[in-house]
Formats: sequence, structure tokens, C-alpha cells
Amino acid sequence: MTLAGSEAARILIADDEAPARARLRDLLDDCRDRFPLVIVDEARNGREALEVVNREKIGVWGGYTARERRRLVRQRRRAG
Repeated sequence: MTLAGSEAARILIADDEAPARARLRDLLDDCRDRFPLVIVDEARNGREALEVVNREKIGVWGGYTARERRRLVRQRRRAG
């Protein structure tokens, strides 16, 4: 199934272990023919991930609780 006409998902890979990041990158590469995506960047920790999110203006939701999502949204709004 191809998502033709859909905007490509912009993905940030974040994990503290390099082998895990590599495996995620490989898995996502395997999905490219069925799901339009762009790997925006990789991060080794939460601080790096937030820097990328702020720099690239990408949405972050996977792995966060509702409370954490609200906190991130407030932080991004304050940062302008």
C-alpha cells in the first residue's frame, strides 16, 4: 500500500545506543517504498532530540505521555 499524494513524514531517530539508531534507520529505509518519509536527523539523548525538534520544527509524539506532550508544546510555544 502506497500513500500517494501524502506529505512525507519527517522522522527524528532518537536513542542512546548507536546500534539501536542504526537498526531503526534500516527499518525505516525498508519502509520508504510504501510510506513516504524523510529521516531528518538522529539524536543520542533527549537534549539532542529537543535541539533537533526546535531547529527542524518537527512534531514529537511517539513515546511521550499526554503530560509530556503538553509540556513540550508549551516549551516550543515559549521558544517562539
